Amino acid sequence: MRYRLVCIFLILHAILSICAANAARETIVFWYGATQSEKAAYEEMIAEFERRNPDIKVNAMLVPQAYFERKLLLTVAGGVPPDVVRFYTHLGGEMMSRGGLEDLGDLVKRDNFDIGDFFDVGIKQNTYNGRLYGIPWVIGPQALFYNKKLFREAGLDPNKPPKTWKELEQYALKLTKRNSKGLIERIGFADFLYNPQNFSLYLWQSGGDLLSNDGKKIAFNSSEGRAVLSWMKSLSKRGRESSRPANIHCQLQRRHSGPIRPGISCNAH
Repeated sequence: MRYRLVCIFLILHAILSICAANAARETIVFWYGATQSEKAAYEEMIAEFERRNPDIKVNAMLVPQAYFERKLLLTVAGGVPPDVVRFYTHLGGEMMSRGGLEDLGDLVKRDNFDIGDFFDVGIKQNTYNGRLYGIPWVIGPQALFYNKKLFREAGLDPNKPPKTWKELEQYALKLTKRNSKGLIERIGFADFLYNPQNFSLYLWQSGGDLLSNDGKKIAFNSSEGRAVLSWMKSLSKRGRESSRPANIHCQLQRRHSGPIRPGISCNAH
């Protein structure tokens, strides 16, 4: 009888301990924007985080990028935002200026979190009025990729990529390939069509800037900015010569994952 009582006591103690642990387990809501192919990587990271932090349960939600900004702004305005959110930098500025994010300063001090592990520019992008509101997730330099095989086909030296805007223009025209109807099968330089926002990169290369030093005035309406846009327009126009301008964009949209391949591409990695 005594043995049974001891066993029952131990079982009850174990059950109560589990219940107490579950009751003490904190739940956080995490939103992230990603493609379906990236979802598995996030799920692995979340599982690893929960393994290392058994007292925390993560309720994760994949929010399509097309709806992310609207959904986040609505939940913040309604007072029911997620606890942790991962979004692109452009949205961070708006959220910080509207007071939609929590100041992380006290948490950084409490946990002795070393922000020195991050690039300084990443920390600055997440700082507003001297307060830190976010931690960089992914940041990297811009890189110019080119296809050596296509360089050889176009009669270009595969070991000498373009070093100037003029060379880039010349290479792009040589790499562009059209069919018998004059329609583009391969575009020499895809950056302007796929990433028009990279205007800022060329602006910085030319010595210009998007905003004034205090961040309160538009600065890209400058001689440098106009020169960059003129160059981009000129190269885009020359790339469409003897083609059908009305068809080039729909062509690229329809076949960007098919036969059309850029000879030179500018990407962030």
